[in-house]
Amino acid sequence: MKMYQVLFFIAVSIVLFSLTQCCTSQNTDKERKEITNIKDFARPLPYGSAKVSCMILGKYEKDDKIFCVAQIDTVLGYGSGTKPIGVGSTMDLELSEKLLSKSTKSQNEIFKINSRQKLLLAYMHNGINQNEINPWKIISTENN
Repeated sequence: MKMYQVLFFIAVSIVLFSLTQCCTSQNTDKERKEITNIKDFARPLPYGSAKVSCMILGKYEKDDKIFCVAQIDTVLGYGSGTKPIGVGSTMDLELSEKLLSKSTKSQNEIFKINSRQKLLLAYMHNGINQNEINPWKIISTENN
């Protein structure tokens, strides 16, 4: 009788061990597939910034600064501490020094009217020389 109990215990242990190995190996294979399907791990956006997809409606100059008028189609992401941006809203966005250093021809290609762009925006907190009406600045486009 004791011999049957020992054999039964061994058989049950083998079955439970096999089931445990099968279940965990399926999970790790699935996890590996998920990880390999990710193209790249997205870096978080900087503090006070947002990535948006928008349509360029126009461009103008005011007080020796160049602004781009854009209608926001979608917000692709926010950095921590960033104020929300309304989808469908029209915004006047100041061009950063990096974009201003490009030639006028290059600026016209990037900010062609009725073109769709993905832009990285930064919220410029109100300071002494900061315009309260246009607190958003274009840091970069997906093209550069």
